[in-house]
Amino acid sequence: MADTHDIRRLVEQALADEEVDLLDVALRGRPGRQLLRVLVDVEGGITLDHCARLAQKISDMLDRKDPIPGSYTLEVSSPGVDWPLRTERDFRRNLRRTLKVEFQDGEATRVLIGVLQEVGPEYIVIDCAGQLQRVALETVRLAKVQPKW
Repeated sequence: MADTHDIRRLVEQALADEEVDLLDVALRGRPGRQLLRVLVDVEGGITLDHCARLAQKISDMLDRKDPIPGSYTLEVSSPGVDWPLRTERDFRRNLRRTLKVEFQDGEATRVLIGVLQEVGPEYIVIDCAGQLQRVALETVRLAKVQPKW
Protein backbone atom coordinates (compact mmCIF):
# COMPACT_ATOMS: atom_id res chain seq x y z
CA MET A 1 0.00 0.00 0.00
CA ALA A 2 1.28 3.46 -0.92
CA ASP A 3 2.12 5.97 1.82
CA THR A 4 -0.04 9.07 1.36
CA HIS A 5 2.47 11.21 3.28
CA ASP A 6 5.15 10.34 0.69
CA ILE A 7 2.71 11.00 -2.14
CA ARG A 8 1.74 14.36 -0.63
CA ARG A 9 5.41 15.36 -0.40
CA LEU A 10 5.91 14.49 -4.07
CA VAL A 11 2.81 16.45 -5.06
CA GLU A 12 4.08 19.42 -3.02
CA GLN A 13 7.43 19.19 -4.85
CA ALA A 14 5.67 19.08 -8.22
CA LEU A 15 3.66 22.20 -7.32
CA ALA A 16 6.49 24.08 -5.55
CA ASP A 17 6.88 26.73 -8.25
CA GLU A 18 3.13 27.15 -8.76
CA GLU A 19 1.10 29.71 -6.85
CA VAL A 20 -1.55 27.25 -5.73
CA ASP A 21 -2.81 26.05 -2.38
CA LEU A 22 -2.71 22.29 -1.99
CA LEU A 23 -5.83 21.50 0.03
CA ASP A 24 -5.96 17.73 0.04
CA VAL A 25 -4.35 14.57 -1.31
CA ALA A 26 -6.33 11.35 -0.98
CA LEU A 27 -5.67 7.86 -2.34
CA ARG A 28 -8.74 5.63 -2.46
CA GLY A 29 -9.51 2.15 -3.74
CA ARG A 30 -7.53 -1.04 -3.90
CA PRO A 31 -4.25 -1.66 -5.74
CA GLY A 32 -4.71 -1.67 -9.49
CA ARG A 33 -7.95 0.37 -9.23
CA GLN A 34 -6.94 3.37 -7.18
CA LEU A 35 -7.93 7.01 -7.49
CA LEU A 36 -5.50 9.72 -6.43
CA ARG A 37 -7.50 12.89 -5.86
CA VAL A 38 -5.61 16.16 -5.48
CA LEU A 39 -7.55 19.29 -4.51
CA VAL A 40 -5.99 22.65 -5.32
CA ASP A 41 -7.18 26.23 -5.35
CA VAL A 42 -5.91 29.71 -6.11
CA GLU A 43 -7.08 33.14 -5.11
CA GLY A 44 -10.03 34.00 -7.32
CA GLY A 45 -10.69 30.38 -8.31
CA ILE A 46 -8.98 27.81 -10.50
CA THR A 47 -9.78 26.96 -14.11
CA LEU A 48 -10.05 23.61 -15.83
CA ASP A 49 -7.01 24.44 -17.98
CA HIS A 50 -4.99 25.26 -14.87
CA CYS A 51 -6.01 21.94 -13.27
CA ALA A 52 -4.97 20.08 -16.45
CA ARG A 53 -1.54 21.76 -16.46
CA LEU A 54 -1.05 20.95 -12.75
CA ALA A 55 -2.15 17.35 -13.36
CA GLN A 56 0.57 16.98 -15.99
CA LYS A 57 3.24 18.29 -13.59
CA ILE A 58 2.04 15.97 -10.81
CA SER A 59 1.83 13.00 -13.18
CA ASP A 60 5.39 13.61 -14.43
CA MET A 61 6.70 13.69 -10.84
CA LEU A 62 4.80 10.56 -9.81
CA ASP A 63 5.93 8.72 -12.95
CA ARG A 64 9.58 9.49 -12.08
CA LYS A 65 9.30 8.48 -8.42
CA ASP A 66 6.66 5.74 -8.78
CA PRO A 67 5.27 5.82 -5.19
CA ILE A 68 2.01 4.03 -6.07
CA PRO A 69 2.23 0.35 -6.99
CA GLY A 70 0.10 -0.67 -9.96
CA SER A 71 -2.13 1.56 -12.00
CA TYR A 72 -4.15 4.48 -10.68
CA THR A 73 -6.17 7.40 -11.94
CA LEU A 74 -5.04 10.94 -11.11
CA GLU A 75 -7.72 13.59 -10.60
CA VAL A 76 -6.76 17.22 -10.00
CA SER A 77 -9.63 19.56 -9.23
CA SER A 78 -10.85 22.50 -7.24
CA PRO A 79 -12.49 21.88 -3.89
CA GLY A 80 -15.90 22.94 -5.19
CA VAL A 81 -18.59 24.85 -3.37
CA ASP A 82 -19.07 22.21 -0.68
CA TRP A 83 -15.54 22.66 0.64
CA PRO A 84 -15.77 24.47 4.00
CA LEU A 85 -13.66 27.59 4.49
CA ARG A 86 -11.70 27.38 7.73
CA THR A 87 -8.55 29.45 7.67
CA GLU A 88 -7.71 33.06 6.92
CA ARG A 89 -6.04 31.81 3.72
CA ASP A 90 -9.23 29.96 2.70
CA PHE A 91 -11.19 33.18 3.06
CA ARG A 92 -8.53 35.24 1.22
CA ARG A 93 -8.78 32.90 -1.78
CA ASN A 94 -12.50 33.67 -1.90
CA LEU A 95 -12.54 37.46 -1.69
CA ARG A 96 -15.42 38.99 -3.65
CA ARG A 97 -17.28 35.69 -3.84
CA THR A 98 -20.69 35.14 -2.33
CA LEU A 99 -20.51 33.12 0.87
CA LYS A 100 -22.93 31.59 3.32
CA VAL A 101 -21.49 32.02 6.80
CA GLU A 102 -22.92 30.43 9.93
CA PHE A 103 -21.50 31.89 13.13
CA GLN A 104 -22.08 32.06 16.86
CA ASP A 105 -23.43 35.40 18.10
CA GLY A 106 -23.64 35.06 21.88
CA GLU A 107 -26.18 32.29 22.54
CA ALA A 108 -27.63 32.46 19.03
CA THR A 109 -26.40 31.01 15.76
CA ARG A 110 -26.70 33.49 12.88
CA VAL A 111 -26.42 33.00 9.15
CA LEU A 112 -25.23 35.62 6.68
CA ILE A 113 -25.25 35.38 2.90
CA GLY A 114 -23.27 38.02 1.13
CA VAL A 115 -20.12 39.00 -0.71
CA LEU A 116 -16.83 38.63 1.14
CA GLN A 117 -15.31 42.13 1.08
CA GLU A 118 -12.41 41.95 3.52
CA VAL A 119 -10.32 39.40 5.40
CA GLY A 120 -8.20 40.23 8.40
CA PRO A 121 -6.14 37.99 10.66
CA GLU A 122 -9.08 37.54 13.05
CA TYR A 123 -12.17 38.63 11.13
CA ILE A 124 -14.04 38.76 7.83
CA VAL A 125 -16.36 41.45 6.46
CA ILE A 126 -19.43 40.39 4.49
CA ASP A 127 -21.55 42.75 2.38
CA CYS A 128 -25.15 41.69 2.92
CA ALA A 129 -27.31 43.79 0.57
CA GLY A 130 -25.26 46.92 1.22
CA GLN A 131 -24.83 46.35 4.96
CA LEU A 132 -21.27 45.47 6.01
CA GLN A 133 -21.15 42.78 8.69
CA ARG A 134 -17.92 42.05 10.56
CA VAL A 135 -17.59 38.49 11.88
CA ALA A 136 -14.81 37.19 14.13
CA LEU A 137 -13.18 34.12 12.55
CA GLU A 138 -13.23 32.33 15.90
CA THR A 139 -17.06 32.46 15.87
CA VAL A 140 -17.48 30.98 12.38
CA ARG A 141 -19.01 27.51 12.57
CA LEU A 142 -19.40 26.92 8.84
CA ALA A 143 -18.62 28.97 5.73
CA LYS A 144 -19.04 27.93 2.11
CA VAL A 145 -18.97 29.58 -1.30
CA GLN A 146 -22.43 29.94 -2.80
CA PRO A 147 -22.77 28.89 -6.42
CA LYS A 148 -23.90 31.38 -9.07
CA TRP A 149 -27.01 30.04 -10.79
